[in-house]
Order: sequence, then structure tokens, then C-alpha cells
Amino acid sequence: MPEKIANCGGIELWTESFGDPNDPTILLITSTQSIWWEEEFCQFLVQGGRHVIRYDNRDTGLSAVAEPYSIDDLVQDAVCVLDSYGLASAHVVGCFTGGFIAQCLALEYRDRVDTLTLISTTPVLRESIRAVLKGELSNIDLPLPKATDHAELSEAIEPWTGELVDDRAKYIEGQLRVLRNEAGSQYVFNEERWRTLITREYDRALDWRGHYRQWDAILKASPDLRPRLRELDVPTIVFHGTEDRTIPIRHAEAIAESIPGARLFAVEGLGHQFHEDVYPIWAREILALSN
Repeated sequence: MPEKIANCGGIELWTESFGDPNDPTILLITSTQSIWWEEEFCQFLVQGGRHVIRYDNRDTGLSAVAEPYSIDDLVQDAVCVLDSYGLASAHVVGCFTGGFIAQCLALEYRDRVDTLTLISTTPVLRESIRAVLKGELSNIDLPLPKATDHAELSEAIEPWTGELVDDRAKYIEGQLRVLRNEAGSQYVFNEERWRTLITREYDRALDWRGHYRQWDAILKASPDLRPRLRELDVPTIVFHGTEDRTIPIRHAEAIAESIPGARLFAVEGLGHQFHEDVYPIWAREILALSN
């Protein structure tokens, strides 16, 4: 798995690739660190004849600490990663905040996106985050999460609302609590698996506070992408768990209704989570879309 540093306007981004560079490329974008795209999932795609790239967003993991920044900057970073690999375009897969970045990438750089896969995301990310972080509900016609309804979210965002204190154990336990409560009923929560991943995430970060600073970028994003998504002409599949409480499935339906020809793939009993049992399903559909 070759590692590579992409220099993006003076910002160094850590990237890693899997598979044969001569195969069609899949670019994976997530909320923060690339390791949430587990190697097991990447290998499913490689076995299907794809070259896979994952990368740490700026201000997370092994990528440079750089603030302030916006969603537009994160979109430009995705373009820079493609450029650093000499790629004119790729099949783009985005999850959570990475799914919002992927939507913006397709809107701003349509020629760089061959197909679009969106997982557990929303076209109204700013409004969703405002609802959780600040308790502010807009007149958006989609259900928004309430911090008061999700005590575990309130606890997890507590460091962002006050002074960020470097407490490794508290960070790990807080993120575990969120994941545990976001799990769906049909997919067993493997606590040790996720504890290992969160611990690795914390320990490999150049600055662990970047996890929280990304919310500042989201709060400056477009409130609703749907009007622009209606003009998008990229083959798209939208995955979403039927038991996602953080971003209700109505958000995924709204994306699929907005992008012409997009297909919604609802995963019964899945929450707002990655899960190893879903990897073969995601991979199968992504491979079919990218043929």
C-alpha cells in the first residue's frame, strides 16, 4: 500500500493507494481520517479490479494542520489528490461529511467525477450540524437531529463548545459512546474493533483537535445543495441505513430525488455507521456502478 504526500498549495495531504494504478480509480472521501475506510473494504474494491485511493483530510490524521478553511478548500484538496496521481477523473465515493464534499466536488468539477457514490450523508449538512451543535432548527423541509434527543451527541460535542482539553481516554470513550448509540439493530456493534480504530485515529493525528475544527468549516457551507443537484448528470447511487438517527433516511431520499437517475439503496437495520458486514454490499454496488 504505497503512501504518498500530495502538495496542495503548500498544504501537505497524506494519501495511500491500493491495487494496480492502471485499473479504474476509486477515490474515497470521508469525514476526517482515511483509516475509517478500512483496508478490508479497500481490498474488496481491489479484488474487483479497481485502483483505490484514500487520504486524510487537511487538519486530520497525518495531513497538515491548516486553519481556517472551508468546505470549498476540502473540495479543492480532493482535486489536488487526483492531480497528484496524474488522474483526469475517478469514481468518487463519499461518506458522512465526505459525502457532502463529494457532492460539491461533482457540482464544481463535473469532469473529474466518473460516478458518484454517497453513503450516510445529506444535502443539508450545515443545517444538520447547526441543529446538533447549537440547537438551531431552520425551516429546511427535512427532519433535523436534535442534541436534546441524542445525549451521546451532546457529550461528544462538549469539547467543541468549550476549551479543548487533551484527554486521550475521554476522547476515545466519547467517540465510542457515539458509535455505540448510532449502531443499527441489525448490525452487532463490535466495541473492541472500533476502540482499536478510534485509538489509532487519536494516536496518528498530528493534532487531535482537527476532528472538532472541521465543524467550523461545515458551518460555513451551503445550506442546501438540492437546487444545484437537480442539474447534475453523473451516475449516482445513494446508500443509507434505515435506522440512521443522526441523518434520517429522508435526507438520502432527497438526494436521490434531486440527482436525475440516482438510485437509493436502503440498508435495512443499519444506523449511522461503518460496518464490516456491509462492506461486501457496498463494494458490489460500487463495482457495478463503475463498470
